[in-house]
Amino acid sequence: MKKILNEFAIEQDDVYYKFKLGKRIATALSGFIAGLIVASMIWIAYLSF
Repeated sequence: MKKILNEFAIEQDDVYYKFKLGKRIATALSGFIAGLIVASMIWIAYLSF
């Protein structure tokens, strides 16, 4: 269980971006993908009932 929780832990990225816009786009894209996955899981659970 601890291993699963560690995979979902939010960590600060140490990636250096030359442009601040690139960091915002990367953050927004990763948030969108995570939201899409969670929403899909909720819809699948809802439709299975």
